[in-house]
Amino acid sequence: MSDSPTSSDAAVFLSYAHEDTDAARRIAEALRSQGVEVWFDQNELRGGDAWDAKIKKQVRACTLFLPLVSQHTQERGEGYFRREWNLAVERTHDMVAGIPFIVLVVIDDTSENGAAVPEEFLRYQWTRLPAALPTPQFVEQVKRLLTAPRRPVPSQKSDVRSQRSEGGNEGRAALASRRRPAIWLLAGAAVLAVGIAGYFTLGPTTERVRTAGDSKPENPISKPVDLAPAKSIAVLPFANMSPETENAFFADGVHEDVLTNLAKIRDLKVISRTSVLAYRDTAQRNLKKIAAELGVANVLEGSVRRAGNKVRVTVQLIDARTDQHLWAEKYDRDLTDIFAVQSAVAEAIAAALQAQLTPDERQRLAAQPTTNIAAYDLYLRARQLIRSHEVVDDRTTIETAIALLEKAVGIDPRFALAYLELGSLHRRMYSQAHLDPRPERSELARAAVERAAAVAPELPELRLARAAEHARRGDNVAALAEFEAAKRLMPNNAEVFAQAGWILRSDAGQMSRAMGNLERSVELDPRNANYLYRLYANSQFTRDFDRAAWAYEKGSEISESMRVVKDDTVAWLRFRQRGELAPFVAYFDSTPFVSAEDPRRAYLRCLALLYARRFSEVVRVVENLKSPWIAPGANRYPKQFFALAAYAYLGDRAAAQRAAEPVRAYYREALEKRTDIIWASSQLALTEAYAGETARARQQAEETKRARAGSLSSERHYLAMVQAQTGGLEPAMDEVEKLIREPSFLSIPQLRFDPVWDPLRGMSRFKALLAEPDP
Repeated sequence: MSDSPTSSDAAVFLSYAHEDTDAARRIAEALRSQGVEVWFDQNELRGGDAWDAKIKKQVRACTLFLPLVSQHTQERGEGYFRREWNLAVERTHDMVAGIPFIVLVVIDDTSENGAAVPEEFLRYQWTRLPAALPTPQFVEQVKRLLTAPRRPVPSQKSDVRSQRSEGGNEGRAALASRRRPAIWLLAGAAVLAVGIAGYFTLGPTTERVRTAGDSKPENPISKPVDLAPAKSIAVLPFANMSPETENAFFADGVHEDVLTNLAKIRDLKVISRTSVLAYRDTAQRNLKKIAAELGVANVLEGSVRRAGNKVRVTVQLIDARTDQHLWAEKYDRDLTDIFAVQSAVAEAIAAALQAQLTPDERQRLAAQPTTNIAAYDLYLRARQLIRSHEVVDDRTTIETAIALLEKAVGIDPRFALAYLELGSLHRRMYSQAHLDPRPERSELARAAVERAAAVAPELPELRLARAAEHARRGDNVAALAEFEAAKRLMPNNAEVFAQAGWILRSDAGQMSRAMGNLERSVELDPRNANYLYRLYANSQFTRDFDRAAWAYEKGSEISESMRVVKDDTVAWLRFRQRGELAPFVAYFDSTPFVSAEDPRRAYLRCLALLYARRFSEVVRVVENLKSPWIAPGANRYPKQFFALAAYAYLGDRAAAQRAAEPVRAYYREALEKRTDIIWASSQLALTEAYAGETARARQQAEETKRARAGSLSSERHYLAMVQAQTGGLEPAMDEVEKLIREPSFLSIPQLRFDPVWDPLRGMSRFKALLAEPDP
């Protein structure tokens, strides 16, 4: 697929919000079925100057421009699809009146009155396709417009009326033209403003994943500041001007609370805290560059001075596009007035940016989290302790923060935010098998959230906490309902979108929504390595290896733990995309395993050796690794798990039995503490299969299914491996066929080389599957 327009006879550019991907796909498939050329690549998510230039070129080259209008576009005050719409309108200014070009398609009951579309769109007739179900009449009308002579149409309305009667729906068609043939179907998700997959050459026949050693790509997030939304802002860390340096925690707390208040205003775009922390050094700040990197038009700088029971907060709002100071203020108040200051700052910024504040938003901004400054101090200290770590997975740090928060609620029993922070930390302890996955810890989390609900039932943050509680108990429906409520109350809270996306990924039918939420989290928090890692992981499930590579590249610029294995990961993604084993193995052969203490670099090396059937070398890697773990991500494998697999493939039953003992003990211990740890249950089943304990393996597999009804594709993947290794060939093949045709971690290259599937290789269904292109 070329970066330039193709040279077909006629073509269409379909522009839509990412949330409408499925609707766009249905329309594209209907057009394709009738011979209309369509480029449907929802994963082509790029950014930067090169991307913007390409979009402009494509809009100017297409024959018809079809914008999809829906409640999703109504709800999105900004998004790349809006830039596409404006480019299309701009092109019409160069056209003779009457040449068909813009064909508006409404896919739900969105009304023309009050529609959030360019004013010029209202001059055209609209075509309505309820539920995005294209009628034969609609497809024929598009074909007629594509093949019609490229000259002004004298009676545009009559054509529309004809379509209206043929289609059976009251519709409006805005019609269009082009100078060169081509068709593009582009996802206008908000993350396009961030520029996901910005530096990859896209197309089904190109080599897309960048290799180690290539020149560094341009930053796909960076773009000209004047293209950022006018009501967008990054709140840079406040300088601590207090005589006591230990009051830095207070300056950080005021900064975060001001940012949090602004993030509750729907009419603004606010970058999350994690992404602005890199710009703490005031001497090194280049505001225009910072704004471009974060995709905003405005920045807020400030300082906090605390002395005794007095506080001074100084802030200034700057338009980074012009370097103009829009507003500045100095607040000298009693320390007890700090919440009123934070509220005043948020309201003043909203006014300066001409953002509309609803009465409910004003009420939420005015709310005081506590009436006790001592309790607030303890809360801020606990929060800073947790925020100061890239990854908090040690018990001592978390328990220290919990102790501070318990003191805070002891002083002020109505301090709801402190209860919610307590609940979050208890959940973190419970969710990690190596911390405290006991039921008692889970109950502490639940009790903290319920206490917050009792004292502040309208608190927006409560909806996020309740969603997390529902998700922890496996009630995804209730969790998603709370997340939707949280989005309405905290429209700029990146965590809400990240958590919602992570839950949605468990349902293959919701993968489009999952990706939309994860992309939105990255747009709001572009320097959050955790969110980038989630986008990377989920992009592997959708087999969008370009986006996965972009997300990992960006994350590795921020996170040391991702940076350590960046080149290994690029080699892995290249293998999954191209299906070429030799370069994957050659990469590790040319990269000596010098980090024997680092369990992160052993995982992909072991996979490469297993796929190459160099099983004895896998055992040597395990023996040389000083850590007891191999840790590719959040979950940790006992290192003997890989030796166990190697011995099983070598046919050494006795060695496999010995290797299985510590692995089995680890997973059983985890399940004794928490029976709902699905990954531990499924991996224990595979452990028993490798050890030759067929009955145990099958029994554990059944327990895994009952625990989560086999809904997660990753666990279904494991269970299919267990079935293959224990003689359940037909059930294994059934599951493999499902997994390979839906979003999942499984891909054709893995089926081709992974020895776990050897029992299936003689089956005609398996051979036929290997002959298919990777989905």
